[in-house]
Amino acid sequence: MRTFRPIPFLVTLLVFVAVADAQSDVPRPVAGKSIVLHQKQTKVQPTKDGPMTMVAEVPITVTVLQADAQRTVIRWQRGVLKITDVDNEIVRKNPAVKPMLLQAAVAMVGPIISAMDDLAFDLMFSPNWDYLGLANYDQALAGAKKSLDAMDEMRRKNGGKPLEPAMREAMLNRKIIEQVFPKEALTYLAGQTYAVRRGATAAFTGKMPNPLGADPVASRTQVTFDQANDANGHAVIHTASTVEMDQWVASLKQMIAKAPSGKALSAEDEQKMRQMQLEWNAEYRIDPATGLPTWAQYTTSAKGPTGEMTEVFLWTGEPR
Repeated sequence: MRTFRPIPFLVTLLVFVAVADAQSDVPRPVAGKSIVLHQKQTKVQPTKDGPMTMVAEVPITVTVLQADAQRTVIRWQRGVLKITDVDNEIVRKNPAVKPMLLQAAVAMVGPIISAMDDLAFDLMFSPNWDYLGLANYDQALAGAKKSLDAMDEMRRKNGGKPLEPAMREAMLNRKIIEQVFPKEALTYLAGQTYAVRRGATAAFTGKMPNPLGADPVASRTQVTFDQANDANGHAVIHTASTVEMDQWVASLKQMIAKAPSGKALSAEDEQKMRQMQLEWNAEYRIDPATGLPTWAQYTTSAKGPTGEMTEVFLWTGEPR
């Protein structure tokens, strides 16, 4: 293992900027309400032959199990994920090979992602909307173990070695189970994290926690709550966030140092990372009748010397 990929951790954790010191007009989830979502995830990664794109889609059912003065509990129930599109230089030159590449992509990552199919996360929040962890932690841990088992099986089929026990243990620590595995759910609910009043724009600073124990990273977020609702009467929230890259690199180096078999960054890799720009931009359209977004889009962008990598989550849905 050479390094950790930064985006999966940072896109998950950026949403937890504590801003409970101000009153908010943002609609909150309503107990007993539920919505069926269609989630579309698009990843674009630069290569020497041009961008490579992969699209995955999955149905999600979101249910507000509890919403009172003590806490809010929201169930995020995944369906069966499918890889629905791939694009790269080969496909652009010969579109007829796309079905074959789709089959190859499914064979490569299918066993890993299928371990998360039909898994539910019961996310708990305080009255101030601070994330408290998972009410069904044991169930989520079992799903994570299945995912790692599938990863080991794929490594064996390809002639590789399974994960070292120490690495497996590190990847199954409670912070990763509660902060990284429910990344999609936490990202979808991030629009309600910020305390901002209708018609106002507010700037927040905070620290992103790190699930592997490294130092937190300073983040800056600007949030706008539109004065007018959209055409469907839904509240519209915009967020834009960045991080301090020097702190981000320092945190990444700490993560690698703590990891079993971690290999230190080369001077060249470290310089490239310091030159990167990490940005998160999102829009949430929240139905006041349910307190849940019926449309949301969250984009992560990592720009650097080798190009730009993006990950876009798009959620569309209707109340049940």
